[in-house]
Amino acid sequence: MKVLLVHPYFLSLDAHEQNVMKPYPPLGILYLSAFLKTKGFDVRVFDGTFSEPDAFFREVDHFQPDAIGFYVNMMTRHNALKLRAGLKSKALCFVGGPDTTHYVGAYLAHGFDAVILGEGELPTWQWLSQISNPDQWIQIPGLAFKQESMVMANPAAKPSTPIEEFPMPDRQSIHLNQYLDCWGKHHGYRPINLITARGCPFQCTWCSHSVFGYSLRKRSVNHVLAEMDWLNRHYDFNAYWFADDVFTIQKNWTLEFAQAVAQNGVLKRPYETITRADKVDEAVVEALQRSGCSKIWIGAESGSQTILDAMKRGVKRDQVKWVVQNLRRVGIQTGMFFMWGYTGEGLTEILDTIQLAEECQPDTALTTISYPIKGTPYYKTLQEQGLLGPEHDFENGTDRQNPINGRYADSVYHEATHLLALRLKLVKYQNQAGLRKWLSPLPRMQAWRSLRRLNHLINSG
Repeated sequence: MKVLLVHPYFLSLDAHEQNVMKPYPPLGILYLSAFLKTKGFDVRVFDGTFSEPDAFFREVDHFQPDAIGFYVNMMTRHNALKLRAGLKSKALCFVGGPDTTHYVGAYLAHGFDAVILGEGELPTWQWLSQISNPDQWIQIPGLAFKQESMVMANPAAKPSTPIEEFPMPDRQSIHLNQYLDCWGKHHGYRPINLITARGCPFQCTWCSHSVFGYSLRKRSVNHVLAEMDWLNRHYDFNAYWFADDVFTIQKNWTLEFAQAVAQNGVLKRPYETITRADKVDEAVVEALQRSGCSKIWIGAESGSQTILDAMKRGVKRDQVKWVVQNLRRVGIQTGMFFMWGYTGEGLTEILDTIQLAEECQPDTALTTISYPIKGTPYYKTLQEQGLLGPEHDFENGTDRQNPINGRYADSVYHEATHLLALRLKLVKYQNQAGLRKWLSPLPRMQAWRSLRRLNHLINSG
């Protein structure tokens, strides 16, 4: 059986990413491709990142697949719908990914024959093996389909297969060097992405767990090092991006990893990753530094402990500050994520967040406005409180457009982001000698004016 797996993301259609130019290969599809090949399927991957939609249709005409599978998230939903609508092939089409779980009926109504729920490898393999026996589909966990006019959705099984039992991602099925060359051209270095774990057990209310649930499976250090060795032998790169939800979630693993990498200098490269402040202590800081970590991203989210508790972050404000300061002490850069607009946030909480950023002085600060993803506790709470507006249009919107009644206008949060950036600039100027310190009154005046605008926007409704 011939199977075409599709990553329906097109850099040429993404104006925002064209300004950033930091794309990464789609590991999920590459894992699925490798797995299906071990089961005897003839698999190809269409990666749209550096391509265009017409190339997809040409690939279908050339390959003549029996089944076409699309990976979708909020960013790629609309592209997948357009590609599916334009298909003239008689191949059965299926779709999976984090966007599908709570929109099963909508995807089936838009021409997909099956929806894969949860982790993709096992249900996809089982469905493809029974693709000509629809009577058996009801037995496949994690599969949704239409039976006459009824939507049938079999609950996904809890992910339990050790990641070591899955083959390494099928990177050779795509033009991976295009990603490395893109980074090299625009940023001066060539990072390659991999994961050491799947899943996250933490309970943050706004975070979607639609693929792996609240499970966690961590690969052994030796298994990760074997992949690093393979990458080292096959690609010209000079940095890693460990795309885990929480890289340091297991302290002993982190310490073992640091020791192994330090002993194997050939594999050591600078790397970036993400973690939580409550999963970093002095020993972990030293281990990160020893293993080559160049930058850590911390989900600070808010400087208000009240908001953090409402989010069920399980992290204390002071923990965030301690971690950022101690990472800086050993030469590791930090990035911080901040989230505006969570329920209960007012001017005081916004200023608390800006103050935390000033105290931490991260190398990079990124902000977003909270949005309720369907199926999350945040979504359900807003729904119960009557604060959710009409659901977005499936074909043209995403969960980012789910309206929240009674919240400040977006202009408030844009001004808050502007003020945060000005305050960070002011701190940086004041900490430096020479011309920049002499110029510090300028950002101080700009920050004062921004604070006045923020106050006015909030008070004017």
